[in-house]
Amino acid sequence: MFNEDLLVCEDSDFVYRVILDYPFCLIDNYHLYYYQGSDNIYNFFDRRDVKIDDVLENRKFIEKFTFVGLGQIKLNSIHKNLIKSSQKIVRKKECINKIKDIIGRKYFTLGFMNHKINKFKAILFVFKSLFYKFNFTRLLFLIKILFPFIPIKLEEEKLRKDLSLW
Repeated sequence: MFNEDLLVCEDSDFVYRVILDYPFCLIDNYHLYYYQGSDNIYNFFDRRDVKIDDVLENRKFIEKFTFVGLGQIKLNSIHKNLIKSSQKIVRKKECINKIKDIIGRKYFTLGFMNHKINKFKAILFVFKSLFYKFNFTRLLFLIKILFPFIPIKLEEEKLRKDLSLW
């Protein structure tokens, strides 16, 4: 039942597949703790305490973050297709739109995180984010990367609100 093509997020993929194939109920309470050990793919940073400005020029961090983010995007794309083909999902369109929003935010985050060390990747990721969900702040950020000599003011709060570190 595990998708062995995935390099990250295999556990999340397993949960999605179980949910799609078997009845379940939602209990709004904690029932387990997720352990992130030294061999965990996310072990290279604490997402609750990361200071974005401190890591934007750390090539090793950005490369790992990008690798994990692309794995998450791949996983969400697989789930979007599973939902499309499922006969059991009641509000399919809402689910698909939510996943598209998640993918768009992740692409935007990868673009933002790469904009200081790899402009080409940053442009590609921000452009892809616009494909999944158009957002004026994302468009302005893309223009700012493409044409740094044009004075564009971006509201820092809006920009960072659209980031997805998880």
